[in-house]
Amino acid sequence: LKKGLTRRTVNEHLLVFNGCVSTAYKWLQLKGIPPEITWLKCLPPKTDYLSFDESELLLSNADGVLQEMILTALKTGMRLGEIIGLQWSSIDWHNRLIVVRHSWCPYSKRLGSPKSNHERHIDMTADLYGALLKRKRDTGFVFLDPDGKHFNPYCLGRKLTNVCKKAGLRHIGWHVLRHTFASHLVMRGAPV
Repeated sequence: LKKGLTRRTVNEHLLVFNGCVSTAYKWLQLKGIPPEITWLKCLPPKTDYLSFDESELLLSNADGVLQEMILTALKTGMRLGEIIGLQWSSIDWHNRLIVVRHSWCPYSKRLGSPKSNHERHIDMTADLYGALLKRKRDTGFVFLDPDGKHFNPYCLGRKLTNVCKKAGLRHIGWHVLRHTFASHLVMRGAPV
């Protein structure tokens, strides 16, 4: 803390340390139980989200595939890796569903399972369905950069920042779009 780390960051370091100690006890067959870690108390994280008007403003200042990706995030709550990894074969056109089966890992440069480690189904809104239907394919990735390659999450972060500046909005990250989806659902009466 004296070096300027936040309490949350210290807890993240302690979490890694705790995992290492527990593994050492298991692998080395040490006697006793691992020492108990005392976690620092932290304030609950603030959840940022866009209002309905801000969401529309953001969309109106984006175009092309980036606009479709933002629309997908706002209307499905999918994580960025899940959006980058979305395949045409994971869209059920008949039932208007997106089946989240994969997430793109920028480190391994391949598809993995989603963070929840299980498949989930998300209804498509009429506007999302219409936007994706215009570019419908049978196979391959839904969202690719102009060179036909996977988007880099860091590059997409900069692109979202540029759209926010153009729209006159505060700086947000892709995960705020996920929070926005959930917040809008709750505002419309969906149970938490």
